[in-house]
Amino acid sequence: MQIAGIRRYELTEGQERGFRVLDCDNGRLRFLLGESKALDVMQMYCEGKNLSFVSKNGFMLRDIPFARRFEGGMLYTCGLDAVGDVAGREMHGSHHNTPAKITRAECTEKGILIEAEMSETALFGQNLLFRRRIESGIGDSEIKIADTLENRGFTDARYCLLYHVNVGYPLLDEGAQIVFDAASVTPRNDRAAQNMEDVSIIRAPEPGREETCYFLRMNAPRVSLVNRKLGKAFTLGWTAIRCRASCCGRAWRAETMPSASSLRPANSTAGLPIVRSPRGKAYAFRSRSARKTRSGNRT
Repeated sequence: MQIAGIRRYELTEGQERGFRVLDCDNGRLRFLLGESKALDVMQMYCEGKNLSFVSKNGFMLRDIPFARRFEGGMLYTCGLDAVGDVAGREMHGSHHNTPAKITRAECTEKGILIEAEMSETALFGQNLLFRRRIESGIGDSEIKIADTLENRGFTDARYCLLYHVNVGYPLLDEGAQIVFDAASVTPRNDRAAQNMEDVSIIRAPEPGREETCYFLRMNAPRVSLVNRKLGKAFTLGWTAIRCRASCCGRAWRAETMPSASSLRPANSTAGLPIVRSPRGKAYAFRSRSARKTRSGNRT
């Protein structure tokens, strides 16, 4: 506990009441995992400095419209029934609101390891089991997330998956850059097309400015947010086989929230066909995030 540890607790005040948390600290990285929310990463800090974006909604268990409860967080897993705004379905799907069943939680001399399961089932419908494994070494600047999706039903099941990674201040600040290697960049709408520089340059917040969003076909499965003023960078990597596309979104509406930048590896994007999972087959997804200095040494 002096060097690293895991604390498991339940929030008790206001809209957070009943929210269960695994508070992990490896001696350098501290990351809060939402046991009540699919074991997503609520917040993350490196040597005490914030890395994640949390919206003014904050964390809650209330069943209210998406815009009033979306908290952001370091990782918000979208799916398995919808990515984006799909008619007749909850915005970004229902997976994030699924409580996790913790099957393993330990801190040893090697590091922190958390494992959990989430079931997504329906009468006369799908029978999917989603397993998540999160690990981080003692004193490391990296966390690794490995997800496995298993179809336990007797017929094919439709699914989609998007990892909504949200970086916040002070790493995200005016002048920071998003660095990636993409085969193509497609703006989501006319507004984004008129501001193509937004795909890589972080602006200062502007009141009333609309979000800009771009779809990227990646040559390499990683993207970095680089803040040269701080000499720091946040790097997100993922498996290229299952997550074929990425989406970069930026929100600049200063009257509603601080600047937010989201990096979103996905196996599909809004408006595209949903991939099918053959019966009895498990698909694995892996991602990792790391904070590095300008020289490349992890901090």
